[in-house]
Parts: sequence; structure tokens; C-alpha cells
Amino acid sequence: GVDAGAEALLADLPKIAAEGLAELRTGDADPVIRQGRDYIRVRALYPDHLWLGHVPGEQIAQATRGLGWLVLLVVFVATVGTFLMVLLALRVLVLKPLASLERAALRVGEGSWDFPALHRRSDEIGGLMQAFEQMVDRLQDSHQQIHHMAYHDELTGLANRKQFNDHLCRAVELARRQGERFAVLFLDLDRFKDINDTHGHDMGDRVLRHFAQLVSASVRDQDYVARGQPVPSPDSHEADGELVARLGGDEFIVL
Repeated sequence: GVDAGAEALLADLPKIAAEGLAELRTGDADPVIRQGRDYIRVRALYPDHLWLGHVPGEQIAQATRGLGWLVLLVVFVATVGTFLMVLLALRVLVLKPLASLERAALRVGEGSWDFPALHRRSDEIGGLMQAFEQMVDRLQDSHQQIHHMAYHDELTGLANRKQFNDHLCRAVELARRQGERFAVLFLDLDRFKDINDTHGHDMGDRVLRHFAQLVSASVRDQDYVARGQPVPSPDSHEADGELVARLGGDEFIVL
């Protein structure tokens, strides 16, 4: 069909042909001439024939607008997809391990050293987890040392007065519940002060340690001895065994 653009093209055809021929003579085999908003492509078919291709500017503008919306849609989808992938990677690689680390820290804060093993990784999060596990190990060792010092005599390694009192209370409750009896033996060393005064306190400490070994060896192997072991719980069968403790000075007690 003939439209306004085609009519204007026909009116300017001699001018366009002359300009096209000039472009061809410069060596451009396929020149494009701009006529207002339209574009005209010139091609030499024969030495005395020209082919003119008319592309309306409005058509190009519509195609460009459609291509622009398509590019915008592709960019939007790519951006959303990239964001979701980054969010998923962040959740798997960072948030989830940190949540596991938080749960482990809460369990340690509650006094429980038993928590699920943390994932081994070679990045910064893995280094943080490894440092946390090392810290927990040191805390557990310190806790065990403090617990041992709180319930054991430093010189002999036997149970101290606090552990003996706790064990005695459990023994009383157990005897009442089961209708049984138990015995308490008080032991001390005669003239121990003379040993300290004559041979010195170092020798006195050696005597106390040796005496503690003799008393501990006198109880049966299947019985509970407090030296170097944790305090049993009230419901533990270990609470039924014999207990050797040092009350202080040269005073010892056997339950």
C-alpha cells in the first residue's frame, strides 16, 4: 500500500538515487541513507539498476520499544533469579552453619557438653566452628579441673569434706529407703604432730599420702572410692560403694 512515507519517498526519489549512487562510488557496497525518520537501503543490482529498501522509522521505533521491554523483562528475571540464588547460598553456607553454632553455644551455656558435631569446612565459617570446638574443649577441661578441686583433697586425691557430706546424705536416704544400715569409720594418725615437728611438713605430707593409699587399698575393688572420680548422682549404683575421704589434717573417714 502507499502511505504518506512512501509518497514522500517517491517525491524525493531522484535526490535519494543520486545520494545512493554517490555512496556506491565511494566503495560502500550496501549504504544506508537516512531520510527524515525513515531509513533507505541502497544496493546496485546491475550497472544501470538500483534497489531501494524503505524501512519506516515508526516501525523501527515500535520494534525498538518491544525489544526494550523484552530486555527489561530478561534483566528483571535474571536479577530476581540471581537474588534468590544468592539468598539460598547465603542460607546454606552462612545462616545454617551459624544457627548450628548458636544451638551448640546455647547447649554449652546450659552446662551440656554434648552437642551435634559441627560441619567441617575450610572457609572462615569453618575456622569459626573449629575455634568454638577448641574453646569448648578447653572449657570442659577447666570445668572438670574445677569440679575435681571442689570435691577432692589436693594433697591425697581423696574425697574432701564437701563430697563426703553429699555422699553421707545420699547414703542416709538410701538406707532409709531400702531398710539397710551403713557404718562410718573415723581414722587419725597418732603423734602426727611429732612427725611434722621432727621431720618437717614435707615428710608429713608424704606420710599422709602413703596412709591415704593404704586406706584406699583396704576397700574392695568393686566398691566406690572417691579418689580421682566424679561424684555419683543420687540414683547411681556407685552411691552404694565405700567412700574414703580426708576431712583435714590427719583425720580420715570411711563410709
